[in-house]
Amino acid sequence: FYERDALATKDDLLACISKCKGFAGSKKASLAAKYVIEGSASPMESIAAILLTLPTHLGGFGLPRPELNRKIELDDGRRFYCDMYWETAKVAIEYDSDKCHTGATRIARDSKRRTALALDGTTVVTLTNEQVKSEDDMSEAARLLAKLLGARKRPSVFASSPERYRLRQELLYGD
Repeated sequence: FYERDALATKDDLLACISKCKGFAGSKKASLAAKYVIEGSASPMESIAAILLTLPTHLGGFGLPRPELNRKIELDDGRRFYCDMYWETAKVAIEYDSDKCHTGATRIARDSKRRTALALDGTTVVTLTNEQVKSEDDMSEAARLLAKLLGARKRPSVFASSPERYRLRQELLYGD
């Protein structure tokens, strides 16, 4: 993937949807657009954000929406971009892809980055490709995030459900 401007913004999508009122699917598109979170840098970041934030009746965990790829500036002048960031709780998620976060140099860089963010008061939670693809591991990560964010959730929110199964199938496997 290459870093580039978004092909469309949420406002672009909403404008297009409003021009299509009355057409098949326009109502569903309008409902779906309210869940768009701009700023993702990869498909797996988008998938993780969707799984974490969609309401439970749609298969998500219903957690608060983060800012995606939020720039964090430290007092010493360093700046980092966090894949997902909840400012009020100073909690970040870093998605460590299999491609971009392997090898001694990259692992060391990631560790230094997390240490710097932790010293600044930011709690960093790591998600890997394997975790996102595992229903149990993703549920465990969501429980941790809920705790860190102070989002009170019933235990049933983190249990398997037909809605979550359908969402995961569609997002991860296109079925």
